[in-house]
Amino acid sequence: MTGHELLDFFNRAIRPLKTRVMMSLGRAVVRAIEDDKNMQTMTVEVLKNEVLSKVERFQNYGFTSHPFEDAEAAVIFPQGSREHGIIIAVDDRRYRLKGLAKGEAAIYTDEGDKIVLKRGREIELTTLKLTINATNDTVINSLRMTVNASQKIDFNTPIATFSTDVEINGKVHVDQTVKADGNIESLSTVIGTVNVSTPATGGISLTGIKSAYNTHTHNENDNAPSPTNGPNQAI
Repeated sequence: MTGHELLDFFNRAIRPLKTRVMMSLGRAVVRAIEDDKNMQTMTVEVLKNEVLSKVERFQNYGFTSHPFEDAEAAVIFPQGSREHGIIIAVDDRRYRLKGLAKGEAAIYTDEGDKIVLKRGREIELTTLKLTINATNDTVINSLRMTVNASQKIDFNTPIATFSTDVEINGKVHVDQTVKADGNIESLSTVIGTVNVSTPATGGISLTGIKSAYNTHTHNENDNAPSPTNGPNQAI
């Protein structure tokens, strides 16, 4: 057997193996997705006019997604059998988040929502509405925290507790009762018609205190009991 004949024999011998290896991997285009089963399945077009249905897509535990049609997939075919393909990766160049720095990672959607794990141990979350459901407790531990709300912040809770001082640069509006177990101190003017309740009096108002002060009189002295005029400086 000549060398040429030996080479030809070898090529013919390994041709089935070569074909099986080449048929064991493939790129595909996603044509349809079924996401209502325990394992997500897809209909993919591997070669032109070669459409495979109900191909299982394996995803990493704890992570799942529902891609769009026309996304691209990487498919493997164990033992080269096109009847039992497995999708091991799906990507979509139309929506992939680009421009990340080396070492960064992200979760994203086509609508622009994203969670980016950035360099410098910084996490950036972008969305229109954020909802956190915690059945028992929500704990935030931070050196500083800033909340920028351009319209309003609502706290729907039976009670809010602050363990230290509270500084408010604007007005405080209270619809019902303000209770202080300690002193109420004002470094400026107290204005209003607020009722001040005490166990001894049951309740007085700042307006009543002002009126009583401005109109009060008293006897000049014990020998001349005629009343004096009101105070020189009214409040």
